[in-house]
Amino acid sequence: MTDMKTCTLLNLMFITLLGGAVLMESCAAPTPAILHEEKTQPVISQDDKTACLPKWGPDSVETIKQISLYSEFFKQGNYKDAVIHWRYVFRNAPGARLSTFVDGAKMYKEFIDQEKDPAVKEKLIDTLILIYDKRMECMGVSGEVLGRQAIELLNYRPQEVALIYEKFEKAIQMDKEKTKSFLLYPYALAIANMEKAGKLTKDKVVEAYSLIADIIDKNLKKGNKQIWQDVQRDVDAVLAGYLDCESMKPVLQRQYDASPNDEELLNKIYNQMRSARCITDPLFLKVTEQLFKRKPDSEMARILAITNSNAGNYAQAEVYYREAIKLEEDKEKKAEYYMALAEINYRKDDFVSARNYAQQAASLKPNWGKPYLLIGDLYRASGKKCGPGTGWESQVVTWPAIDMYEKAKAVDPSVATEATQRINDTRQYMPSQTECFFRNLKEGDPFKVECWINEMTTVRYGPEQ
Repeated sequence: MTDMKTCTLLNLMFITLLGGAVLMESCAAPTPAILHEEKTQPVISQDDKTACLPKWGPDSVETIKQISLYSEFFKQGNYKDAVIHWRYVFRNAPGARLSTFVDGAKMYKEFIDQEKDPAVKEKLIDTLILIYDKRMECMGVSGEVLGRQAIELLNYRPQEVALIYEKFEKAIQMDKEKTKSFLLYPYALAIANMEKAGKLTKDKVVEAYSLIADIIDKNLKKGNKQIWQDVQRDVDAVLAGYLDCESMKPVLQRQYDASPNDEELLNKIYNQMRSARCITDPLFLKVTEQLFKRKPDSEMARILAITNSNAGNYAQAEVYYREAIKLEEDKEKKAEYYMALAEINYRKDDFVSARNYAQQAASLKPNWGKPYLLIGDLYRASGKKCGPGTGWESQVVTWPAIDMYEKAKAVDPSVATEATQRINDTRQYMPSQTECFFRNLKEGDPFKVECWINEMTTVRYGPEQ
């Protein structure tokens, strides 16, 4: 309730504001009890035929006075007194100012949150929703306001699943890529709720997600990346369960069949299927190849290389890895692509090329032990390439193999355990002391392993057979 001090202050403010033409009502007059009307009926109901025009209502002076009164109480956070004067403005001059709706929504949300009586709470929610309806009637409908109203319903009447979804749908369709970022996460919740209620098929969920993804992609290109990346993460968290390949494929396939050369669509399909880890799907490969031809990109080349490699198409995989290396500027990524080439050539039994690629990987990423482990494996597996498979020529390959495992440990402690295990496994195949004796070699002597390896190494004794 207004105290005398505040009342006097407001009177002075009105004298200043209105040039002394109007004074407030008597300071001694008591104000109604806060929210008394809500105990019996909504403060504002659909039956209140408030008109947006004239802008300042039938009595402009009274409207200005009431605006000043509620605004002062509102600034103080005294919503109980502010709402009494706000009601006059809302009922008589709702179109006077946008802030009438903004302030009204803020006050009523607090009243709703504090109200314990369920019946009164429902009436307060009615009023809150009506504030948004009246705002759109007086100020024009916008996707943002419609979306805000949908959020209020989601918060206070989540059981209104279809109505909430309908309002979000209209809001998103209205603003499209200009949709405010804060609307997309609750929209995703509304989509999920509709599906759970049996009112939306999974296909429709995917289509709705596709629209959200479009909006996010377009805004990511405009800037504010962190905001839109956060939105993407939150939306994905809600809808991830619906975005498996099985659900997405029919929807995206239909879209692709309708416009197979639409680059924007191709990018959307690429991003969505990649997010859903559908990278082995034929549609994903087709789309990625189309995009790669139009605008070569190291990441797309990498994906195409992996997919071809997994399918056993090693020649094509090598082509894409070489493209990825050519297009990539990051040295560590280049090193990984070289290692992938090394592993492909290992599987192809082309040890010379495999070692060459592994060495290039090591030169780009000097503290990486993996290339040396692979070279060690190549040497250790060369018994039949350098000899009959048993005996001296086949066994000496174990020495340079161990050299490589030792080097892997030295440059990269993270592979020490793996390297040590391989060293221990390899030692049992080294030539014995007897075999070395007959060749006038003793432990520690330098020795050159010929064959394709062509490496200097050190003589070590293995177990006697």
